[in-house]
Amino acid sequence: MADRQQQLVLSELNAIIVEILLRLPAKSLVRFRCVSKAWRDLIWESYFIKNHLSHNDTKNILNSKLLLSTSPPQAIDYAALSNLASSNEEDDGPVASREVDYPVDTRLVCLKIFVGSCNGLVCLLLDFNFVLLNPCTRVFQSLPSPTLFSRYRTAMFYGFGYDSATDDCKIVVGSYRSLARSGHRYHFLNGEGFKETMIEVFALKTGSWRTLERLDFVMLIGQGCVVNGALHWLKHQPSEHGLIVSNIMCFDLAEEKFREIAFPCPLNYAERDYFSVGIGAIRDCLTVYFEPDGLDYRMWVMKEYGVKESWAEIIRIPFEVLPQELGMLQPLFMFENDEVLMTINWEVLALYNPKENTFRNVFKTHVMNGWRQITTYIETLVSPLIGAAPNLSNQHCESFTTFV
Repeated sequence: MADRQQQLVLSELNAIIVEILLRLPAKSLVRFRCVSKAWRDLIWESYFIKNHLSHNDTKNILNSKLLLSTSPPQAIDYAALSNLASSNEEDDGPVASREVDYPVDTRLVCLKIFVGSCNGLVCLLLDFNFVLLNPCTRVFQSLPSPTLFSRYRTAMFYGFGYDSATDDCKIVVGSYRSLARSGHRYHFLNGEGFKETMIEVFALKTGSWRTLERLDFVMLIGQGCVVNGALHWLKHQPSEHGLIVSNIMCFDLAEEKFREIAFPCPLNYAERDYFSVGIGAIRDCLTVYFEPDGLDYRMWVMKEYGVKESWAEIIRIPFEVLPQELGMLQPLFMFENDEVLMTINWEVLALYNPKENTFRNVFKTHVMNGWRQITTYIETLVSPLIGAAPNLSNQHCESFTTFV
């Protein structure tokens, strides 16, 4: 009888320990796997990882990290940026950053692209190889190449997001099939020679690529942003002014189908000297921003997803207060006090105060060429490995100390 009571006490104690562990940060749990074999096995169990993810507020960006594609990569806590935004200090930052040590060797890689992030996993395109990486656990997985790489050797547009219908993370990559023959010249900027757009989707659960039904030629470029379970790109078309944006293309990750979303501004914006248009997500709303040449900087959000009439201009920065030698001004996040975190010319992070029309720098990289891409990720235990939990029994605990 005493032995049975003791077992019940131990069982209840273990249950309490598990509940405590589920509420701890992922990076702490990575360290705690060294406590004992039982803890190590528990922390890498798939059910524990899933429950731990559900206990994390993944929607709260203040739990996230900002990852810059510097060399080496650098990470910044959004919580630290929020503290600066809420402070009344007039002096510029800087906010602290830390180097991120990729476990995969990228020294000989020429092209490094952030495809996106999902549930703590960061998807990288290293030359022509896709890699899934968990920066917190430092576990990574090299993925098979899509078939379009064997023919075109390039990804014109790409994205990474979560499909809630299948509880899976998906990579989307697309390229263009051309009609170019030997000796035939075609031009990317005017779309000559292109026939159709080819799309492939990779699902982490199946570990394989699928080719979707081919589309009539549509020009999409770069990284898609995730809003409302879908990836979004600006749709470009040629004009006498070069490439201009005609609409927004949306790819639903569950239905795996494209549709168009109305553009917020008149289609003749190019004639008004807006030399660049960008797309993103602010406060979980689809966002479009216009970088001017001699005009005010403008930012619009779609307050009700999919409703054309809900587009509203929320930020207009007077031309005279814009940073000098402005080459690129990209909004990243809007804090509770309405200050906007922005990246300037790929080398400075700044907070814009719309009430005072002022900028203050909070971070400046000392790395040559700055960064060209940014993504946001949360620290989780989610494994990038296909169909199996990570087997780390032969690795030393010290291998994780670079992510303290």
